[in-house]
Amino acid sequence: MRFFVGGYTQDIRLVELDATDSSFRVLATAETPANASFLAWVPQTGMLYATVETGSTPADSGGLAAYRLYASGALTLVSKTDSCGAAPCHLAVDAGTELVVAANYTGGSVTAVALHDDGTFAEQLACVQHQGSGPVTSRQEAAHAHSAHIEPHSGGVYVCDLGTDTIQRYELAAFRSVDRERPESAAGTIAMRLSPGSGPRHIAFSDDGRHAYVITELANTVIFCEHDIEQGILTQLQELPLLPGTHDGGALAAEIALHPSGKFLYASVRGPDRIVVFERDASRGLITPAGSFSSGGSWPRHLHLTHDGDSMLVANERSDRVCLFTIDSQSGIGIPAKQFLDTPAPSCVIPL
Repeated sequence: MRFFVGGYTQDIRLVELDATDSSFRVLATAETPANASFLAWVPQTGMLYATVETGSTPADSGGLAAYRLYASGALTLVSKTDSCGAAPCHLAVDAGTELVVAANYTGGSVTAVALHDDGTFAEQLACVQHQGSGPVTSRQEAAHAHSAHIEPHSGGVYVCDLGTDTIQRYELAAFRSVDRERPESAAGTIAMRLSPGSGPRHIAFSDDGRHAYVITELANTVIFCEHDIEQGILTQLQELPLLPGTHDGGALAAEIALHPSGKFLYASVRGPDRIVVFERDASRGLITPAGSFSSGGSWPRHLHLTHDGDSMLVANERSDRVCLFTIDSQSGIGIPAKQFLDTPAPSCVIPL
């Protein structure tokens, strides 16, 4: 198994798990402009895209970086561009590899950048500023776009805005055809309004696009929604707490992911440092608590399941450690492997 690790450090790492002795080996490193906090891998083109999470005020701007993985095993920075907003923390690439969409957390904006045929950055297509705030003044004093997820069945981009308690939807087609003189013309619509103070962070869609699961960073809940593919609307059907006693400010929910089988849903919670498991009804989408397990470190910012669903990688940012788990196929619980990877401030891990 090979995977990329990004984080709040000066490099991205390509790592291999040696199946013979279960040890980790760093195959390649690539220097980053700064803080490659989130990654997106495109196997069709051999390109890896990263946020450059810089910018401490809304007036600042971060960046996006593109790396090519060569057949020789070298990972090389080949393209950079401005993110049109401060602290980009999430990005996604469309299925046709025509554009990248990124969410700027501190800037509270969404940007779309076109790609050349070789995967390098072309022109900026749109830069849309969110407006609003929420009741948690320490975190919701302004808009904070936290993630941008592309849902292929609807042709939409769904942006979780932690600061305004909304999920906003954009049309991929509108990004592709936006008036270059008026990039704000690609403005989105509200797909869902959440309870005040929820703080939506990330969203996971089912393979067929009919169901969506939203993780709320501030309320520490997971919300199950029905997704109207034609209208692009999310309707809440269920909301469950992630862990008992996580409303006291000592916990912050982070990542959410569906098991490839569709049988389980996973969520990471920083502070308690747990991975929460829900059993999922694949036909109706409803979820039921099924337990939790230790993340193996401190501050599990990100997790990713391997393509076969047999294993999970967890990036524990504050303990400088990526942990590997074997997933029990019956319970969905992760069983820790004996080996782990020590790496500075990991915030994203993506299997090839």
